[in-house]
Amino acid sequence: PAANAGVVLYGKIHVSIDYLDAQTSERCSGQGADTTPGGGFNVCDRTSRIGFKGSEDLGNGLKAIWKMESAVNIADGGAKGGSWGGARNAYIGLAGDWGTFLYGRHDTPYKMAYYASGIDMLGDSFMDTNSLYGHQEWRRDNAIAYVSPNWNGLTIAGAVIPAEGSPNPEDDGFADSYSIGVMYSNNGLKLSAGYEDTEGETGLDSSEWMVGAGYSMNAFDISAVYINQDYSLSNVESNDIWAVSMAYTFGNNKIIGTVGQNDWTLTDGSSDDGLGYGVAVQHMFSKRTSAYLGYSSTDAYRLQKTTKYAGTESEAVSFGMIHNF
Repeated sequence: PAANAGVVLYGKIHVSIDYLDAQTSERCSGQGADTTPGGGFNVCDRTSRIGFKGSEDLGNGLKAIWKMESAVNIADGGAKGGSWGGARNAYIGLAGDWGTFLYGRHDTPYKMAYYASGIDMLGDSFMDTNSLYGHQEWRRDNAIAYVSPNWNGLTIAGAVIPAEGSPNPEDDGFADSYSIGVMYSNNGLKLSAGYEDTEGETGLDSSEWMVGAGYSMNAFDISAVYINQDYSLSNVESNDIWAVSMAYTFGNNKIIGTVGQNDWTLTDGSSDDGLGYGVAVQHMFSKRTSAYLGYSSTDAYRLQKTTKYAGTESEAVSFGMIHNF
């Protein structure tokens, strides 16, 4: 007990039963290409996870902080390379009145700002915003980050990422990738903005910026984002995205809807666009356990690190359960 003092065990179990009608090779809606035939029924793990975190008081207002979090596939662990997945946020650092310094694997400040807008109201599900309209955000290895204190609702974060493992031999500096996020939350209002250069470890000459806003009033929530992504790929030049999410809570129930569109500009001068939308009803059995049922449709395109992945048209019905511990 003394050795484990201050260690917090936490996690999330999120699994769904999906029916997918798709022209792709994916089986779990919103999770990208798979090796099995497209469409049909499947039980889908939705980024279930387990983590440990803690801190140690070092005196004079300073403390050491750490976290180790891993994905756990509780639906297809045996069939797809084992139940334990890759590391999620995992880092060590220092925190004080001046803010937080950490390094390891962490969400980029751009990603922090994106989610601070409140846009993802049923995250990791079949209607996750990344799958519905083609947005790509990153959790980065080798991140060196600073997060400011909360100044009356305002938080600023920045990170640099050395290009360890980049296929480009010229990427050997301390800050071959960098990311900035600004977040504000007060009295139901949420505002956020982010920018990042995402070259670094992926070897892509790319950048992206976003602005987002959200507002909560009584039982109603609404959020919106606009995103611009620039790429240097063989067939993709840029992508413009807008999205809106809304939720209405009544009793222990919530109705959630989201819609978004991406507009791709290709290097040959042509363009592609795709629209995705979803709606779900979620019931909260308790503060930690909920279930949902919903429908989504999308023809959005999704980027997978070095190429453009054409999602073509797909429709999904999903029943999921979520438990946080």
